[in-house]
Amino acid sequence: MIPVLISAFLIPMAKPLDVLTGVAIMTVFIHMIARPVKGLGIAVPALLPPIAAAGLALLISPQNAPVIAYISGTLGCLLALTC
Repeated sequence: MIPVLISAFLIPMAKPLDVLTGVAIMTVFIHMIARPVKGLGIAVPALLPPIAAAGLALLISPQNAPVIAYISGTLGCLLALTC
């Protein structure tokens, strides 16, 4: 709940199109790399999503990279793992 609230607070600080692009790309990326693990649930490599979110944010909007990285990494993971 808290990461979603922080993301909602940060969204007005960046362009909406940049945020939507980042979240959409991260959702698809994480959905592709997530694997079911018996007895554990859905597993994603630990460092791959944050590195991908940071790189993607630098490509999309270098001036707002920290905001885009946080929002796309957080909401992208949550959306990908709930689908």
